[in-house]
Amino acid sequence: MVEPVVEPLRRCLRGVALSAPRIPYVSCVTGEWIRPEQATSPDYWARHAREPVRFADGIATASASENTILVEVGPGTALSTLATQAIRGRKVPVVSSMQDAARERDDRDCLLEALGRAWTYGALPDWAALHDGSPKRVSLPTYPFERARHWIAAPKIDRGPVSAAVAAAANAPQLPTIQDESVMNQNSVNDRLSEVGAAIAAIFEDLSGERPAATDAQTSFLEMGYDSLFLTQVAQKIQSQMKVKITFRQLLGEFSTIPALAAFLAEKLPLPAATAAARAPAAAPTFAAAAAPAPPPATAVHAGAGDSGMESLFRDQLQAMSQLINRQFEILQSVGGTTPVVSPAAASTSVVSPAAASPVTGTPARALRTAT
Repeated sequence: MVEPVVEPLRRCLRGVALSAPRIPYVSCVTGEWIRPEQATSPDYWARHAREPVRFADGIATASASENTILVEVGPGTALSTLATQAIRGRKVPVVSSMQDAARERDDRDCLLEALGRAWTYGALPDWAALHDGSPKRVSLPTYPFERARHWIAAPKIDRGPVSAAVAAAANAPQLPTIQDESVMNQNSVNDRLSEVGAAIAAIFEDLSGERPAATDAQTSFLEMGYDSLFLTQVAQKIQSQMKVKITFRQLLGEFSTIPALAAFLAEKLPLPAATAAARAPAAAPTFAAAAAPAPPPATAVHAGAGDSGMESLFRDQLQAMSQLINRQFEILQSVGGTTPVVSPAAASTSVVSPAAASPVTGTPARALRTAT
């Protein structure tokens, strides 16, 4: 298609005075720095209409020196994308200076942001040209110097004896430790993101033939060397396999890294049964309360005259046993036990046989009559 134009273009250029360039640039015909004899040759410019553009070779030549910054001068990010693919694996900054046709921002803001990014990479802008002259000083009001000390003193350490309350808490029986629900949920989310990230890496490996170096690295897909056509295939693959709608523009913008894309897909994909069960609130722990031993039957002691000492002894023992059993029931109820509380007073009255009563030293043992 272009071949018929080459010869007429050569004849036209022979009548034009050509000069050597003052600013060096990389030739897209050779992929090398332009030479004066090439720039002043009509044959060289005629080749421009026929020879292919050696963009990758030109980017490699331009970025061979240290401290190189590539700035795209023009709307959109088409050349920035191609340059990022050409310098794959190398730390060469690429800056886009203008926005695309969508024009979602102010043009001046985009240019100033590009200038700021280039400055952070080591460029030396002409600030006087930017500010339309020399920068102006702004007068600020003065203030008196007021010295204020902001030293944080070390806290006092109490090295005295441990209080009785702390000692009692240390000696108290420890209840089973329950794992914090938030920690369990966070572990579940991390496992979920790892699974989705591995699935995304598998899609990239299936389409490109090689697996990404790392699924958790904050490296954009363009920096990995994937172009917009490939990301379109990735978007289609995600929609067909995961049933989640996503566009290649999202893969170039807000979800341009594997961690960001995994977080987005993890919210859209349904949870597996195991993961859903793991995220469910943990049931309150139950403690199997052993059946409390039945309290010994209360006895009514009827002794004859002169037996008041023995009767008082048995009454004190029954009262102490009743208090102990009530305390055990309260402890079981406080930890979630379901053992019904049985009042010791409900126990049936029985007989304390003379054999069960221990003799009191210095007092003759007497027979106890059964209460009717």
